[in-house]
Amino acid sequence: MNVAPMMKATKTTLLNFWDSLRSSYWFIPTLLVMLASLLSLVLASLDTTLSGEALPAWIVTSTDAARATLSTIIGAMIAVTGTVFSITIVTLSLTSQQFGPRLLRTFMLDFITQLTLGVFLSTALYCTLIIRIVEQQADGPPHLAVMFGVILMVVSIAMLIVFIHNIAVLIQAPS
Repeated sequence: MNVAPMMKATKTTLLNFWDSLRSSYWFIPTLLVMLASLLSLVLASLDTTLSGEALPAWIVTSTDAARATLSTIIGAMIAVTGTVFSITIVTLSLTSQQFGPRLLRTFMLDFITQLTLGVFLSTALYCTLIIRIVEQQADGPPHLAVMFGVILMVVSIAMLIVFIHNIAVLIQAPS
């Protein structure tokens, strides 16, 4: 029995599966959401091992402030994600009437689009997971974890700017 053709077929099947998975619209957002989940656990445990005095408290000074900060970030990220992607789909629908349906396919496979969605969803999920930890801790807020949530929000704002520029370039007519 010759094993080489079977291994080659298996390798081809795996490569085809990897290619279809990688070109899926949800691949990058899913990876980023899983990374945010893992990061929330790591930073929360790191926060408990470090003493509260060793970390800067310039963002949050109390548990209520941490909860309010994270709640604001969660609400803002969900609202921004829904609004931006809804408006973008309407814009692309109107533009694709002139340029054809390939524009929507290009949008769906665009790395910046997938990365932006992933960053927005990851920020909201990370803050949601950290807010649960804030409510469970009695010895003060997790400064490091909340500070990273604020950093994620700043990254999300930067991604919003990059995304809007990318969409503006994407819907331009080829010259």
